[in-house]
Amino acid sequence: MVDSAHVTERGFMVDLEGPGGQKFKLPGYPVRMEHTPWRLSRPAPKLGEHTREVLTEWLGYSADQLSAVGAR
Repeated sequence: MVDSAHVTERGFMVDLEGPGGQKFKLPGYPVRMEHTPWRLSRPAPKLGEHTREVLTEWLGYSADQLSAVGAR
């Protein structure tokens, strides 16, 4: 699919740079809308990247609780 002439011509595959500088080719959004165009602005988060934020801001964990579960 990545090398398909049709897919390339439609601009479906999106080039993205990952956190280590490596380049990725990812599928884009399959639907095109004239007034609300879609764009991919960043890669998916790394494993555990938002763990501290979720535990403290969303779930209300304290610093002691973070230490107890080993969150970084």
